[in-house]
Amino acid sequence: MQHHTGEHIFSGLVHSRYGYDNVGFHMGQDMVNIDFNGMLTADQVRELEDEANRLVWADVPVESWYPSQEELHKLDYRSKKELTGPVRIVRVPGGDTCACCGTHVSHTGQIGLIKIIGLKKYKGGVRLEMVCGSRALADYEKKQEEVIRISGLLSARQGEVSAAVEKLMGESESQKAQMNQLYQKIFKMRCEQLASCREPLLIFEEQLPPARLRQLCTLLCQEEKGDLVLVCSGEAGQFYYVLGSREEKVDTVVRKLNGLLNGKGSGKGLMAQGMFSSAEDEIRRVWEEGLWKE
Repeated sequence: MQHHTGEHIFSGLVHSRYGYDNVGFHMGQDMVNIDFNGMLTADQVRELEDEANRLVWADVPVESWYPSQEELHKLDYRSKKELTGPVRIVRVPGGDTCACCGTHVSHTGQIGLIKIIGLKKYKGGVRLEMVCGSRALADYEKKQEEVIRISGLLSARQGEVSAAVEKLMGESESQKAQMNQLYQKIFKMRCEQLASCREPLLIFEEQLPPARLRQLCTLLCQEEKGDLVLVCSGEAGQFYYVLGSREEKVDTVVRKLNGLLNGKGSGKGLMAQGMFSSAEDEIRRVWEEGLWKE
């Protein structure tokens, strides 16, 4: 009843202020999804939320009755479809007047609190996620526990968590840039150990993730260390790979290698990546014997 009546108030305010219709809602165990056929900004939603809660705290009565047909024709009420026969009207003074057969609280104060916890674009309009009453309190308690835990991990005050996260993200980006430069130097040294040639090149490296394999393969191709370059890293019969070329498309070669080495992966143009489920010796044998050329 808290959720249903809260949805009435919010939908009624949206309709009266912006003319949008509630075109669908789902009342779940923990929250309500409401779909409107028009766009709302985060600022507009906050204003509507404030207005809805003022109605809650005013503790106005929630009225319901079956008006006569004459009275019904004079009423300005919300309804998703044309109705015939007796129509039950539910009204929250200052908030909503709607045809509804559901259950509601008797006074808005029993809702306790209306809180919008999600807003996203949906089918040309917006979808809101809303919690009311005891569920709003449960949602707050859960998030408060998370804030306390995060503030402890970051050694930051609860009100300064976002600033601490932004600082941490900045430091992380700086470290990533430094690491990228170090890898570039290491890979440059690795390239200098290899002679330039126009033959296929296969090398294995230890503990390199796919992004670094791609970085190394790109450099090897640029430095003309092979007309076709295969770089692998892994262990125990599972090897990430990157296949690259300076001039020729590699899609045909990578398909053959995947078939020969129980691999998965693909690519477009001059580079492809994936994983071989084969031992290092088998990868070397297939490559050195040129079985992928057949």
